[in-house]
Amino acid sequence: MKYRFLTIIGMLSLFGCNPIDIEDFADDEKEAIATAYIEDLRSGDFKAIRGSLEPSLQPQLTDEVLEQMRDLLSAGEVSSVDLIGYNAHTFNRDPTRYNLSYQYGFGDKWVLVNVAFRTLENGTHEIFGLNVYGPMNRSLQDVHRFTLSDKSPVHYLFLVGGIVTVLFVIATLVVVIRTKFQRRKWLWILFVLLGFGKFSLNWTTGQIGFSPLSIHLLSFGAVTASMYAPWILNVSLPIGAIVFWFKRARLKRENVQQVAAGNPPG
Repeated sequence: MKYRFLTIIGMLSLFGCNPIDIEDFADDEKEAIATAYIEDLRSGDFKAIRGSLEPSLQPQLTDEVLEQMRDLLSAGEVSSVDLIGYNAHTFNRDPTRYNLSYQYGFGDKWVLVNVAFRTLENGTHEIFGLNVYGPMNRSLQDVHRFTLSDKSPVHYLFLVGGIVTVLFVIATLVVVIRTKFQRRKWLWILFVLLGFGKFSLNWTTGQIGFSPLSIHLLSFGAVTASMYAPWILNVSLPIGAIVFWFKRARLKRENVQQVAAGNPPG
């Protein structure tokens, strides 16, 4: 039973949490506001958009720029609309700032739209960000899909190294549980379970990062914010597992001595 539990822990650490569905926590009312502005842009109703722009954006979003955005969003019949980003930020007593991003599908082309706005005290909405990107030949789901094809040696090295690391930690944990010693075994189990420091790899871009002040369960994991975001692989140093193997002989020897002295085994 204990080994089945360890296997479950290992699987959870390796694959991380399921990607979130952004629609689950997005505010429907704010979505309606953002999509209404996008439809104004698609229909060419620039007057409605201009009436909501904050003053600093007025000189930047000229009719020519808005027309270019409209062209990108008029590539054909819309085949899909996905909310790919939602953020609500409140600072002090300022109006809450909402930032929503959408992916519009047009058959085999995709366009990204970002709308950022705040609701003023008088109930009106003020746009402080409006951007359109594209067209793209692949959807974000496809771009960030976890796949082994067309990856660099660094990707494979990182993945194999992470799997070897988590297997080493689990094997060490089993040995810790089965080894008889009296010096706070539960602390050793916790120490072995945790990895310290964190090397991270963006599976989509190949970018590598390092966070020295990080603690990670089982020293390896893969997480993603959503199906529209890249997978991030994290590998930590299994310091606890390594230290245990250096200390194991001493712990066993001390346990034998304590048993001989009449103390119960751990």
